[in-house]
Amino acid sequence: MVLSLVVLCVGEAKPQSPKYLVIHSDDSGFSAAVNEATIRAMERGVVSSSNIMVMCPGFDEIAKYAVANPDRDFGLHLVLTAEKWDFRWGPVLKGQVPSLVQTDGSFWRTSAEVAQHAKIDDVDRELRAQIQKALDRKIRITHLDHHMWVMLQRPDLLKVYVQLGLDFKLPIRLHRHLTPAECGKLLQNPDEYRTLIQPAVAQGNPLFDFIETDNYGVPPAQKRAYYLKALRGLKPGISEFVIHCSVNRAGTLRWTPKTGPGNKVEFRT
Repeated sequence: MVLSLVVLCVGEAKPQSPKYLVIHSDDSGFSAAVNEATIRAMERGVVSSSNIMVMCPGFDEIAKYAVANPDRDFGLHLVLTAEKWDFRWGPVLKGQVPSLVQTDGSFWRTSAEVAQHAKIDDVDRELRAQIQKALDRKIRITHLDHHMWVMLQRPDLLKVYVQLGLDFKLPIRLHRHLTPAECGKLLQNPDEYRTLIQPAVAQGNPLFDFIETDNYGVPPAQKRAYYLKALRGLKPGISEFVIHCSVNRAGTLRWTPKTGPGNKVEFRT
């Protein structure tokens, strides 16, 4: 396996201790506003990769762009939660995975609820269906990752996550070492974590030394200073900044597919 996320060298790292950074835009397909900002960031070189949520209303739009731009780095965002109170979505296998949904048919809101209720067979079938939906649309999937760290909530969920990567021959987003804050109460043993990810590691799955997600609550006026500090403090190894791109106005994405890479994108308000 080769991790196909674009990796950027930053800082003045010495040859023996290089620093690499992936700037990753999360949740493509969530909505038209997210798609517009994500595509714009990719076109301008601001972000190196993104992922796609196949069950959300913006999926068709981002799928068209991804298919027509196979040089862009789009992973598949495995989703078992729908965290918004007023914006709901549910499984691809509607009506077939009862342990994954609330009474209204939408996913549980939190990863802890998934850990409490989800049956592993339902998880495995639903996530394979999500991957297959993207493959059926001819999207060149570069990697797998997961929404709200849901696959780190139980040991058996992590085992399924690793197996999906192996079965579909795709790299999966993994921390080199267990990060307790990302994991559920049932997955807090570093030795167990190392054992569970070993099949992926043995196949050459790259590992992140650091994944930055604390930026979510930073006020916009403080973002620049926050990221400059994070960049200056970057340690040797492979790091990832997970960000969320969106526009804050009602906009319509106008995009005309062309043959080959380098398609032009127009935005209208």
